[in-house]
Amino acid sequence: AAAGFNTIRVWGGGAFLDRAFYDACDLHGLLVYHDLMFAQSGHAPRGTVIERNEIRHQVRRLSSHACLFLWSGCNECTDLSIYVDLLGVIAADDPTKAIWPASPSNGWVSGVARLWATPDGTPLEARDAGAIEAHGPYIRGGGFPAVNGVTNYEPVATDVRFDEAPVGLGQASTFVSEFGAVAWSSPESLASTLSPRYRSLFGNQ
Repeated sequence: AAAGFNTIRVWGGGAFLDRAFYDACDLHGLLVYHDLMFAQSGHAPRGTVIERNEIRHQVRRLSSHACLFLWSGCNECTDLSIYVDLLGVIAADDPTKAIWPASPSNGWVSGVARLWATPDGTPLEARDAGAIEAHGPYIRGGGFPAVNGVTNYEPVATDVRFDEAPVGLGQASTFVSEFGAVAWSSPESLASTLSPRYRSLFGNQ
């Protein structure tokens, strides 16, 4: 919060955190975008009763926190049907929170109020047809027609140097869950983790 952030994401390859984390986010006004604990490459759900019960437990444990505004099914997943099924557990237990198929995703065909992404009681159906939308448009120009109707928007122009790119409140913007600004870390953050010989763009290769 002190750094000026207003939203943070609990990644699908992480963990459901202690109550103190969510209490702190409530206190400092940070919104939490929360993945279920699934991700690509071996971290997919198996569709078991235990998984459904864990999700139900976590949703009931955390739903009272004002900071938690969105549940996402997973991180970079394909074949979203099982994640959509698990999000149905959340829709039944806490219909006040927005739900999102995955990060990234092209959104919903049905099952949510389009403006708020909160469950509307109809069957959930994700727009993604067995594939993620590939982190566009900021990397591959894919666009987010399911999100905001813009099909040609590119938050980070790949042909413009970062220090020359236009920035500020007057510039168009959209919510991106996978990337902010793709840029080099500060010397201060590198100093605590890398020896000087690796602090270069190519890592001393």
